[in-house]
Amino acid sequence: MGSGISYDGGFLALNGDVIVVTINYRLGIFGFLASKDYRAKGNMGLWDQILALNWVRYNIHDYGGNPRDVTIFGESAGGFSVSLLALIPNNRGLFHRVIMESGVASSQFATVNASLSTIQTAEKVGCVYNTLSSNDATFLRCLRSVDPMKLVNATDEFTSDLGLRAISRAIFAPIVDGELLRREPTLLLQDKSSSEFTFFQSLDIMIGNCENEGSVIVGAFPFLQDELTFNISIGVPPVEMCKVFLPNLLNKKMNSNARVFKDVCDKYTVKENDVAEQGRQFLSLISDYLFLRPSTSMLLEHSNNVQASSTYQYVFFDELSFMLPNAPLWYRGSAHATELVYLFFYEQLVSHVKYPEGAGILVNQMRSYWTNFAKTGNPNGPGLPVWLPYDRNSSHPYMRLRSLNTEMRQDYRKEYMEFWLHKIHRMLFEADCDQNSCALPVSNHTLARSELLDQLEVTSDPIPYRLKSCAGVTETSGRRAVGFCIQSMDGFVCHQLPPVIECNDIPDNLMEIPTPEVAHAHPHLRHIAKELAALCRDVGIQLLIGRDLVDMHQVQGQVTGPPASPFAQKLSLGWVVIGEVCLDGHHKPSDLSVLKTNIQNDGRGSIFTPCQNSLHVTVQGPLTYMPPQAQDFKGDNLFYTDRHDNKVGNSVEDREFLSLMDQTFQKNSSGN
Repeated sequence: MGSGISYDGGFLALNGDVIVVTINYRLGIFGFLASKDYRAKGNMGLWDQILALNWVRYNIHDYGGNPRDVTIFGESAGGFSVSLLALIPNNRGLFHRVIMESGVASSQFATVNASLSTIQTAEKVGCVYNTLSSNDATFLRCLRSVDPMKLVNATDEFTSDLGLRAISRAIFAPIVDGELLRREPTLLLQDKSSSEFTFFQSLDIMIGNCENEGSVIVGAFPFLQDELTFNISIGVPPVEMCKVFLPNLLNKKMNSNARVFKDVCDKYTVKENDVAEQGRQFLSLISDYLFLRPSTSMLLEHSNNVQASSTYQYVFFDELSFMLPNAPLWYRGSAHATELVYLFFYEQLVSHVKYPEGAGILVNQMRSYWTNFAKTGNPNGPGLPVWLPYDRNSSHPYMRLRSLNTEMRQDYRKEYMEFWLHKIHRMLFEADCDQNSCALPVSNHTLARSELLDQLEVTSDPIPYRLKSCAGVTETSGRRAVGFCIQSMDGFVCHQLPPVIECNDIPDNLMEIPTPEVAHAHPHLRHIAKELAALCRDVGIQLLIGRDLVDMHQVQGQVTGPPASPFAQKLSLGWVVIGEVCLDGHHKPSDLSVLKTNIQNDGRGSIFTPCQNSLHVTVQGPLTYMPPQAQDFKGDNLFYTDRHDNKVGNSVEDREFLSLMDQTFQKNSSGN
C-alpha cells in the first residue's frame, strides 16, 4: 500500500494461501517529528500505520480476505512498530496476531524523546527553536518551508555528529505522547491491570531474533574509526570495550550505577587479550542488551497469560556473507535482518549469491510457519518440524531456524538473560530503595510458603527483598515462582498468577476462612452454603493472593443481610464471606484470662503471662448497654468494656467496711 514496494509478498502469499499487504508510512523527521504543537506532537508514522490497518479492515474483503483474521508483522523498526501497536487498546479488532522480528516495544530503540532530535536537526536547515515561546507555530512553519531532501540530509548530518552516542539510541522514533502511548512500554507491561496489557495478552504473538543482532553497528565501523584509538577491523581491546563503548551503550541509569557498570564489563570481557574474540563479545553485548533482553522480557510477560493466546519464539542462524560485505574478518553470525532475505527475496537472489546448502528447504519451512501462524495462531503444519510454544515456567523452547538443521532448542542464552533480567534488574531496584520505599507490602503481592514452592519444584535462586507488615519492615529473601495458574474447584476458571514470592510470614489463621456451617448459621447466606468448600484443617494456608492479581478480586455478585451481619461476595473463583463468621465458640477462644482487660479482634493475648485460673464469659439475657462492636449474633462469648473497667477493685475487708457504714451511719437534716 503506497508507492514503495521494496518487499514483494507474492511468494509468501502463494506458499500459504494468504493475502500479504505491505504498507508505507512516513519515516524519520517526517514521521516522528515532535513539538509542543498538538498538530505535530509526534507519532505521525504510527498514525499512518493505523490508517492503513483501517483500510485493510474495511476493504480486504473485496480481495478475498477476512478482516476478522489479520496478522501484522515487521522487522527492526517494523518490529518496534507492530509491537507498539499491540500496546494501543484502541487497535482492538484491527488485528489479532503479531510477529515481531528483531524489535519489540520494550527496547530502548522503540521509543525516544524526539524533541531534541527535532530541534538540532532543524537548526542545521536554519530553523531556530524558541524555548521561550508558548507554542511552536513559527518553528513548524519554518520546517514546512524547507525542501524535504535538505531535511533528510540534515538528519544524516545530525546522526553523524552523534558519533558513538548513536549506537544506543534512535534519532527519530515513536514518542510517549499521552494519547497513542500513555506511558513507557516497560511501565505498561508491568501494570497487569492496564487496558494496554490486557490487549497485548489477548493477541497471539511470535517474537524472534537473528543470532548476531549486534551486527547493526558493523556497517558504522568506518564512520566510528576516527573516534577510536585502535583499529576496529582487527578487533576490540578488552579495556577499550569498557572504556569507550560501554558508556555510550548503557542507558543513563545503568551508567550511573558503578556496580552495574562493573558487572556488565566483567560479564563480556574475555580473559585473554584476544581482540578478535573481544570484538565478537562486544557484538554479543549489543545483541543481548538492545535486542534479546527486551525480546525475552516480552515473551515472559506474554506467556504469563490467562487469555489462551499463543506465544512462540524463534532464533535465525544462517549466515550470509553478502549481508555484510565489508565486515571485519573476526565477525561471525547471522546478521540483523537476514531472515527477510529468506522470506521475501530467495527467488530473486538465489542465482546471484551463495546461500547455505539446504536454504531452499528452510525458505519453504519459514514461509509455512509464518503463514500458518497468521491463519491460526499456531505455526505448525504437515511436514514441518514441530514448534513448541514458549513456556514461561520451565524450559522456554524456541525454534532454531537453520538450513538442514531446523529443530527445537531450549532457553536461548539462558545465562545471559538471567544476568540481565534478574541480577542487573535487582541491582538497579536496590539502588532506588530506602528501607521503606521499596519494602514489599504483604497485601500487595502474591506470596507462598516454602512448602508449596518445594512441592511445585521451584528451583530459582533466592532474591532479597524487604517485607513490610504491621510488625514493621524486615530484610528477607525468597524464590520467585512464575508461570503458575490457580484454578477454581469446578475447573471452569483459571487465573495465571503473577510472580509468586516465597514468604513464610503470611498469616495462617484458619478462623478467617468461611465454611458451609458459617453460611447455614445466617439465614440470608444459607443459599450459598453449598458453594463453600469444607475446611481442610491439615493443610494450612499456603498461598496468599495479593492485589497484583486484580482480575481475581473483581466482584461479580453480592448478598447482604441485616445491619452488622456478615455479607458474601462472589468472585471468579467462588464465594467469600466478610464479617463476623465465628460460631458457638468454634473459632473464638471459649475462655479468657482474668488478667486481660481487653481482647484484640484477632485474638492475640496480652504481653503478661496468663493466669491459670480461666474465666468463661457468657452473657444471658438482655444487657442495659452493649457497645455495637462487642455484640455477638448468638448472644454469648462476649467480653466488652464499660465505665467500671480499668479501676482497682475493693478488697473483702473494704466491702465489709462500706456495708457497715451504709447500715449504721445516717445523715441528719443539716447534712451532718
